[in-house]
Amino acid sequence: MLTTDELLKIARLSRLYIEPERLAALAADMSAIVAFADTVTGAEVSEAPAGQAGGLDALRGDVARSEAPDREAVLELSKVRDGSYFAPEVRKL
Repeated sequence: MLTTDELLKIARLSRLYIEPERLAALAADMSAIVAFADTVTGAEVSEAPAGQAGGLDALRGDVARSEAPDREAVLELSKVRDGSYFAPEVRKL
C-alpha cells in the first residue's frame, strides 16, 4: 500500500498540493491503481484465446486498395489563403 509520505513525495515531484484531509483516501485509491497495474503487468499474453478480443490475430489485416485519392480533394489541399494553407471541408465518401 502506498503510504501518505510516499504520496506526498509524488505530489511534491509533480508540483501538486493535496489537502491533508484527502491524503488517506487518495493513498488508498492510488494503491488500488498500482495493484491493478501489477495485475495487468503479470498477465500472460497467451491467456487470450485466439480470435477473441485481446488476441493479436483478432486485428483486421491490412488491405491494399487501388483507388486513387479524390482529385478534387487533392487540389483543395494546395490552395493557400493569406500565405497559409487551409483545411478543406471534410466530405463523406
